[in-house]
Amino acid sequence: MMFTARIAAYKVCYAFGYSGSDILAAMDTTVSDGVNIMSLSLGGVPKPYYQDSIAIATLGGFQQGVVVSCSVGNSSPYSSIAGNVAPWIMTLAASYLDKSFPST
Repeated sequence: MMFTARIAAYKVCYAFGYSGSDILAAMDTTVSDGVNIMSLSLGGVPKPYYQDSIAIATLGGFQQGVVVSCSVGNSSPYSSIAGNVAPWIMTLAASYLDKSFPST
């Protein structure tokens, strides 16, 4: 049995920034193109679901069987605050350990 994968990339960010309508249009196109996984490296300040355009748009994809993965975001004015926390979004974060472990 052979499995294949198709990768599609949609550009929504430019040197001058990005537009919410560009992001939403790309997500709609992604779902209508029939993808299985949607990954967004976009995150920001947490908002209620009904005001969060990424949460609203990804809910539509999730309802059609698309696995949605987003970055946790790091734009909050407070530490340890995560964006993209809708329960239908797999939210990913990265961190580092700023230590050294010298040995002989």
